[in-house]
Amino acid sequence: MFYRLNTSVNHDEIGSYPQIEEIDKSEQYDFREPYSIRNIIEVEQPLIGVKFPRFKMKAKAKATDILSNVIAGYKFLTISKRAFLAISDLSLGRFQVFDVSIIHRKKVLDYHALYLIGFQDGFVDWEKCKFGVADWRTYYDRQEWIYLEYPKINSYREYHNYINNLVKKDKNFTLKTIQVQYTYSSDFDLFRVRLPGYVIYACSGYFKTIVEREGLTGFQFEALPYSQKVD
Repeated sequence: MFYRLNTSVNHDEIGSYPQIEEIDKSEQYDFREPYSIRNIIEVEQPLIGVKFPRFKMKAKAKATDILSNVIAGYKFLTISKRAFLAISDLSLGRFQVFDVSIIHRKKVLDYHALYLIGFQDGFVDWEKCKFGVADWRTYYDRQEWIYLEYPKINSYREYHNYINNLVKKDKNFTLKTIQVQYTYSSDFDLFRVRLPGYVIYACSGYFKTIVEREGLTGFQFEALPYSQKVD
């Protein structure tokens, strides 16, 4: 069984969502600089020269083992040292771990930013996914998407190129995802997957078991079906 890994939105557990949405303003950190975590260009190679700001957690938030951190975005998981020790022996593929500091109620907390290098595009069975080129039509009594064609797309690269060409052709058309099919094939316990239009963290049932056995907080799991209807 595989799961989508999310950060918890349960306020009883985390106190406030998101737990982090700003940085320590006393620190000089320029998000426009090449070292910024917002300017990372992912080329499936280790990150070089990246610098992290000092994050500031909301006062009402609780210091869980994984934090919802909108500043770090989807590229990094903000996890406690305890959490990293618990999962570090699992199959994570290639990864980097960075030390980060978090201000919380005038205290400095030491956390890690976990970066998984690359994506497991093979977890998606692109040939069996269903896509539709749609046009938003307005009628006198309703508005709705009208499908014009159903293209065959065999990989994430083809999907990305199709989107770019479609925008150049007609900005009124949209490539909508109708159904996502998974291969359910991965050798890793934690990995990133590029789905049509967004990225998710996926994990094995063993990863979930370790998190629950160690009592790690802030983690939320959603079972991934073999096939998932989107629209």
